[in-house]
Amino acid sequence: MVFLDDWFQAYVAGNDADILLQRIYGQKSDLVVMCVASAYDDRPWTMIEHRALRMLTWGAKAGSKQAMRVMPLRFGDGDVEGVLSNTIVPDVRRSTVDEAVELIVARLRLLD
Repeated sequence: MVFLDDWFQAYVAGNDADILLQRIYGQKSDLVVMCVASAYDDRPWTMIEHRALRMLTWGAKAGSKQAMRVMPLRFGDGDVEGVLSNTIVPDVRRSTVDEAVELIVARLRLLD
């Protein structure tokens, strides 16, 4: 399943969005692709999402499957607060859609 916030607004609307997102990302997702760009910090939705993503990987050992369940990809300029400066974020701005998809699928294979 692909979860895109615009498709699930009715489901996540309300005060418990952070809890719902933790459930979606923690129990119903194999991989979460985080779209890194300065615009990410501009919306309340993505700030709640980012808290849920940090919780998903909290305490996970580097390189573990749990840690690898969140894959940051750069889709625009700028940084996202909370994404550490030493985080490797593949830049897909000049990639084709197929190349970006191949990168995501390769990550999914590592989680099998």
